Parts: sequence; C-alpha cells; structure tokens
Amino acid sequence: MTRTADACGPNGSTCSKCTTGMMCHPSKQQCYTPTIRTKIQPLRAQIAPLDPSDNSDWDVDGSPPDVVIQLSCPNTPAAVPPSEEVESFTPTWTKGSCDVLSTDLLSAPIQFTVIDVDAIFDDPIASAQYQMTRADIDRGVVELTGSSALLSVAFQVTTYYAE
Repeated sequence: MTRTADACGPNGSTCSKCTTGMMCHPSKQQCYTPTIRTKIQPLRAQIAPLDPSDNSDWDVDGSPPDVVIQLSCPNTPAAVPPSEEVESFTPTWTKGSCDVLSTDLLSAPIQFTVIDVDAIFDDPIASAQYQMTRADIDRGVVELTGSSALLSVAFQVTTYYAE
C-alpha cells in the first residue's frame, strides 16, 4: 500500500491524514514536517568581447576570457567551490552551486563574482548580489542582465524537500 499525506500509518496501523504542511515519510510511514531547500547553480553568462576597463582583449593572446564564477549563498559555508574554468565569451557551467534553506534564500541575497583567470593576475569581470523572490524560485531559472563587462548571467534554481 502506498502511503500518502492523506493516508499515512506505520506497519499497517490505522492511517491518519497528515496535517497541513506535513508529508508522509515514505520509509518511516509517519507524518513529518519537511525542510525545504534550494540549490542555486550557475548556468551561463555572456561576457563583453572587450574588457571595458581599458577596451582591450581579455587575454594578451586575443583569446576569450577564462571565466569562473564564485557563488555565495546566505547562511552557507564561505568555502563554496568555484565553477569550472571555461574559455568563452558565453561560458556555461555545471559546478559551483550552493545549497541553502529556502527561507534563508528569501531573506538574504546571493552574491557572486565573475572572474577572468589569467597567468599573472586575474581580471575581475563583475561582482553583484541579488535577492531571490518566490517568483524566481517558482520559475526555476533566474536570468540577470549585467554591466558593461558581464552582459548577462543565469542561475538554475531547484527546490526540494529534505529531512
């Protein structure tokens, strides 16, 4: 028998309906209040073709910038690993996410820094913060327009229940 929030009872005992805001735990077969968490994953960015600070190429050999993004979410460890380095004016990433309680995400902004990694010194492309909204979480993707160096950046927003 499948247990649902409408019929949740352990070991064949009398099923009861979970109260509002509770779910039936699939293995424990009892009602519990889930923790709602959100994962923020940098997806992609669009970088200006020239460094606007001096109107020159990002790299001395004229190649595209070697871009990483460092993300910081509210009430999470400061040591979130940066994304992978991608040589492109339109980098895409699969790493560098942070995981946060959804209530924390709605009460304080995320912060991010986009950097062009170079051999001698790194060029900052942009740093910003953004306050997520309930609509952002519901949409699942946040696309922000940027400055003269960072034309746009997008994040995937995935919400899930945790125990």
